[in-house]
Amino acid sequence: MSDAVLAAEATPSVQHIKLDYAQVRQTMQDGDILLFGGTNAFSRLIRWACKSDYSHAGIVAWWGERLMVLEAKGPGVVASPISDNLCHYAGNIDYFRLRPEQALDPAARKKMLDFALLQLGKKYNFWQLVPFFFRLVLNKLHKYRGWQDHDIASAYFCSEYVSAIYSRAGRDLDILYPNHFTSPQAIAQSTLLEKVGRLR
Repeated sequence: MSDAVLAAEATPSVQHIKLDYAQVRQTMQDGDILLFGGTNAFSRLIRWACKSDYSHAGIVAWWGERLMVLEAKGPGVVASPISDNLCHYAGNIDYFRLRPEQALDPAARKKMLDFALLQLGKKYNFWQLVPFFFRLVLNKLHKYRGWQDHDIASAYFCSEYVSAIYSRAGRDLDILYPNHFTSPQAIAQSTLLEKVGRLR
């Protein structure tokens, strides 16, 4: 086996880098992204429909000394400690952030976070998720590329919430579709982001 092949095998790709949360915690910033690959039946269904490793998305946010994830899920738009997710989530959790050339200044990150916090308590957008799911399966999303995003939605599903937050800072994570047709996979594949590694 060649030295180049041996070197490649010895050096893990970013897809397989396991992060120590205690070490990376202090470097995480408001607006960074967590993508989740759930193992329950509903999560597996979403991953199958999206042809994706991911079924869920959330936003990193500092609350004083606590590091939280803001996310739209069954109970609605909620905040929970990232540490709780690392202990109890059934599946993988990967950490993404903006590429250095896309870096935001503190004012832009504050604008994102302020918008994200204002959405807390809103309902989970199940009735948008259902037709979105079937359009994904049938590969019909292209018919809806001309739709405009609502200024502020009354309900969100997870990746729609993340995409809407980034729109506030002038960063379009999914250039093909509006926020309400953005999938976790589209976020993972965004050219604006880099994957840092796996937290769980």
